[in-house]
Amino acid sequence: MSVQHRARRRGFTLIEMMIVVAIVGILAAIAYPSYETSVAKSRRKLATSCLTEIAQSAERWYTSNLTYATFAMNAVCTNDLSNFFTFTTPVLNATTFTATATPSAGQAAADATCAANLTLDQTGAKAPAACW
Repeated sequence: MSVQHRARRRGFTLIEMMIVVAIVGILAAIAYPSYETSVAKSRRKLATSCLTEIAQSAERWYTSNLTYATFAMNAVCTNDLSNFFTFTTPVLNATTFTATATPSAGQAAADATCAANLTLDQTGAKAPAACW
């Protein structure tokens, strides 16, 4: 075998490289949407955990003050999710509260099955139930 013939056989051809790029592209096109959905679901689960933390904080406040009316939400978890959810306690009076997590437009689009507001009240009622 000549030296020139051996030199030609080393490496990959352009066709082989194009096939590999095409396969990687197809796999990425299948995997990326699934990844995005999984990330959105995990953010939703973090938001439900954060609502539970807010509710526990409100209950501790009520135990000390016998009212929810003066409760000020100070959960640390809200900072981690501030780009994806807005946390509020819009309904506060002496005996009731409702904590709400409103998804941002990007989170709502990525998690279309649970794009509604997540809520938790003083009785432990969670809405929408399918998203908890």
